[in-house]
Parts: sequence; C-alpha cells; structure tokens
Amino acid sequence: MDRIRSVHSRYFNYIRNFYPERPYTQQNRYKDTRYPVLQLMKDLHEKGQLTPEQRQFMVPTKPKEEFYDLLADPYEMHNVADDPNYQQQLNRHRVILDRWIAETGDKGAIPESDEVLQKVLEKRIEEYGF
Repeated sequence: MDRIRSVHSRYFNYIRNFYPERPYTQQNRYKDTRYPVLQLMKDLHEKGQLTPEQRQFMVPTKPKEEFYDLLADPYEMHNVADDPNYQQQLNRHRVILDRWIAETGDKGAIPESDEVLQKVLEKRIEEYGF
C-alpha cells in the first residue's frame, strides 16, 4: 500500500509521498507478472545497466516531496524540492494540497479495514490466480 498525492499546475508538479520509506517499485505480484518492462528494469538494475535517470525509479526509498519545474524539465527528471530558488512556489503548492485534502475529506490517511483487505485479496486470487 502507498499514499501519494499531487498538485499539478501549469508550470509545476508537486508530489507528496506519505510513505517515503517505501520504494517506487514495491512488491506487486500483478505488476511482476503482467508488466514485462518492470522485470526487465529490475534485471538491468541488478546488472548496473540502467542510466542515472532510470536508476532513480529503482531506488529503495522515495523523497518525502517531489517538485518539478515543467518548463525547464517537462519529463520530471530533476526534483527541485530542496532548491532554494523554488521554495515560494513549493510552499504555494503545499498549501493547495493541504487545502484540497481538508476540503475533500481525503480518506487516504485511514487504513482499509481487514474486511475490505480480505475482499480485495479474494478478488485478486479469483481474477489473477494469486
């Protein structure tokens, strides 16, 4: 499980990773068996054959926050959350996200009940066999 929220404006994308201790590529049986490129990336990563940009996706943890300047970096490769030049815009996007979470009653902070998790597991086994 993971919880990620984002605010995307015309010039910036702000991402808050609520579980930064978890990797982008968490264990996921469905993706492991249905996304062949992910397995290829894992294999290439183990062999040290990924580019620096590709390796960013395979790191064991995520940053708590990500902030991308979409004009300078349209592919969102360079996280500028720690760059002092972006602090005003970063703070603006933090406020927007906090307001959205409060206004919508975002339930992401509330864990699913054991009953719901059991139903999801049963459905996954029924559909995918694992």
